[in-house]
Amino acid sequence: MKQALAPTLALALALHWTGAAQAQDTELLSAAAGGDADQAAETPSISADGRFVVFASRASNLVPGDANGASDVFLRDRATGSLELISRTPSGLPGNQFSTDPTISANGRYVAFATRASDIGQGNGIYILDRQSGVLHAASVAQSGNSVVGVTPRISPDGRYVVFGCSPLVPEDTNGQVDIYRFDRITGRASLVSVDASGVQSASSAQDPSVSAGGRYVAFGCSSSTWDPAYAGQAHIWVKDLLTGALLPVSRTQAGEPASALCRRADLSADGHQVAFETVASNLVTVAGAQQIAVKDLLSGEVAQVSVSNSGVAGNNYSYEPRISGDGRTVCFRSAASNLHLAGTNAYYSVYVRDRVLGQTRQVSLFSAAQGHGPADAGSAHASLSLDGRFVVFACEAQLVASDTNAFSDIYVRDRFGAAPFGYGLPAAHSSGCVPSVSWTGTPSASAGSGFLVRLDGVRSQLPGMLIYSTAGPATTALLGSTLYLRAPVRRTSVQLSGGTPGGQCDGSFVTDLNALVGSNGHGGLVVGARVWAQYWSRDNGNPGGTHFSDALGFELGN
Repeated sequence: MKQALAPTLALALALHWTGAAQAQDTELLSAAAGGDADQAAETPSISADGRFVVFASRASNLVPGDANGASDVFLRDRATGSLELISRTPSGLPGNQFSTDPTISANGRYVAFATRASDIGQGNGIYILDRQSGVLHAASVAQSGNSVVGVTPRISPDGRYVVFGCSPLVPEDTNGQVDIYRFDRITGRASLVSVDASGVQSASSAQDPSVSAGGRYVAFGCSSSTWDPAYAGQAHIWVKDLLTGALLPVSRTQAGEPASALCRRADLSADGHQVAFETVASNLVTVAGAQQIAVKDLLSGEVAQVSVSNSGVAGNNYSYEPRISGDGRTVCFRSAASNLHLAGTNAYYSVYVRDRVLGQTRQVSLFSAAQGHGPADAGSAHASLSLDGRFVVFACEAQLVASDTNAFSDIYVRDRFGAAPFGYGLPAAHSSGCVPSVSWTGTPSASAGSGFLVRLDGVRSQLPGMLIYSTAGPATTALLGSTLYLRAPVRRTSVQLSGGTPGGQCDGSFVTDLNALVGSNGHGGLVVGARVWAQYWSRDNGNPGGTHFSDALGFELGN
């Protein structure tokens, strides 16, 4: 019988996408209703499940009445195909100046953006639009009540917070530099982030903020030596813990030595524990004569190089703009390297994705299937990932689909997996030291009745556990000392015992035939075309919450 999990798991979001996914391919998103957009689009951001994509475009033919000659912010709903103007005046028209840098919450309800328009909100600042209520929240408002210019907003996945760079908003900001602020949509207040635990400000500007899911952690770059003399004169990465007030240096080796050269453009995973960034520090990565992409684990201190080929060879040209998936498993970036994937074919900056669990790097700025799936023949930039890493959205100057003939940069999304099962989430160690990992065999089917086996191997023996699943989408929720990778409502299967050698070895396992659940009593939602996300729960008495959640998989149910 189907059962809802405990109320602590009931973290339902208002919007979710349960329609059938398209096959693995490249899809154009920035087109006008009657054909090509008449100007370029840039800086996309994608919701957790890949349904909603926001972007900025200078096109005048995407919505009626767009005569401002400037960039506006739009949202594409991939399920319905509709296009929504986000940067709009109270009368619903585009603002009288440019709007840029959109960023979307995990569920697609909230969109933050920067604008210079005087007829949007209080004018000239950072805003959050609640698409459900229509309320526009002004984020960059000084205590005097005046809206202040802000730059590079990033919204937290839960939609409550937006972080951005800004000149002084509060009296204690006296350094005369651009600093990082965090605006709380619930309280309506903005607080200064780029200070140390004692409130000391930097002597240099801070830039490129990123924020964790609950808003606790904010990463940013700053070249000042105020907080650490070892960083004098070069850019480095910091993470502010807004619960404790601590300012954590990120650009250090695992042994604690400062990075030997610049580190910049940080991006945080949802839990705030993984930080992707650009670097040319030879004591962090193999530089190979060019800027590289790295990920720092703030818990272990380990630094992993991401801009590498499948055989671990560093990229032979510059890499930029890292974005890490919410679960921390996948990183996308753009690179001019010719040795990362499809060797020798990259004459332009291309978008790549690195799966840190599988150790695979793949180019994703590719032509559609109808166009032959070859590498893009023009530059790509501004990539962003869905939470589970399945969808990659990016801007590209190439005409990746036959209908794109405008010769401008357009927004595309690449479905990396299509209907095939795929893994996401990071395998987590059990308190005993076991590191259970999900795998699967067979094909998901709504009619076969059996044959799609999902396994969890390497779990501690003789423990109770069960498969849990959701059709509402992926998530990253810290819960009971572990990570839930499913969005509520979450359903459970029957409890099993892991088996294995008595005495608590790591040879236990769970196996569930998901096809057998289809049509069984109480397992509603498992129908043809349903998108499903699943992971295992098992008992972990050594964890303070008594719980262990595994990594996860996503798939689509076929016939």
